[in-house]
Amino acid sequence: MYRNQYTDFGELSRQDAYQACWAFVHDLSIEQALNDDDPLIQSLAVADSRIGKRRLVQLDASLLHRLPAHILELRRTILGIERRNAA
Repeated sequence: MYRNQYTDFGELSRQDAYQACWAFVHDLSIEQALNDDDPLIQSLAVADSRIGKRRLVQLDASLLHRLPAHILELRRTILGIERRNAA
């Protein structure tokens, strides 16, 4: 996948968005998307309705890029899901 040096700073090109959407819809399973290193693909996976409440509780936001981690926290808040306690 096309990656550039500005991804970590939140600057993404239109091509990045198109490629991430295409890969998410056509090429990747939810599990593969969650484990992908592209923050856009991770974000799409976290926002996808196929991720249920149990899976939202199990996801570790610290393993995600900042953008999908924020989306994960938003979904948890909206659905009234408590964060998983660290063991």
